[in-house]
Amino acid sequence: MNKLYISIIFFLTITSCVAPLDKTIQLTTIPEPQITAPEFTIQPSITIGFFKDLRAGSYIVKNYDNYAQPANSVSEEVEDVLRRTFTNAGFNVNNSAPVILKGEIRTWNVDVKNTLPVVLESKAEIWIEVIGPDDKRIFSGRYSGKGRFEQPTAEVKDIQRALNTSMTATISGIFKERKLMELLSSF
Repeated sequence: MNKLYISIIFFLTITSCVAPLDKTIQLTTIPEPQITAPEFTIQPSITIGFFKDLRAGSYIVKNYDNYAQPANSVSEEVEDVLRRTFTNAGFNVNNSAPVILKGEIRTWNVDVKNTLPVVLESKAEIWIEVIGPDDKRIFSGRYSGKGRFEQPTAEVKDIQRALNTSMTATISGIFKERKLMELLSSF
């Protein structure tokens, strides 16, 4: 066999390992991280405010020069997992709490590398701020998470799993921040 023929076969093999990428991808419900609930004597209250989507390029998936945008709201998905996680940690999540947790989604995407095996590398980063009863910032922090999977092929569900892994790790970092948990537990 000549080198050109071998190169064509290799290229077709590699590119067939990833399902065709649509222009959009549906984000699925982000799983809540496994956390240790903070200890408090009175149930604290918190409002989950708006999270601005400030991701560069606004794509959620990159596969070579192909990009897919999220089909649903990145902000709403992040706000939803935060509400569920704080509720499960024992917080009273409502819109009239004395403190507001809000922020920015700075990174959240997955890079699909068509190698053998296919590599999915995802990353997420959010910046948060806590606004106190006097409408002033009383805390801010940056949290990030990653995910990496190697497998024979990659389908949409695998891309969704990679995205969720990095965001779940990011949310987990918020709850590991002892100073933040102590502060929020005091309201």
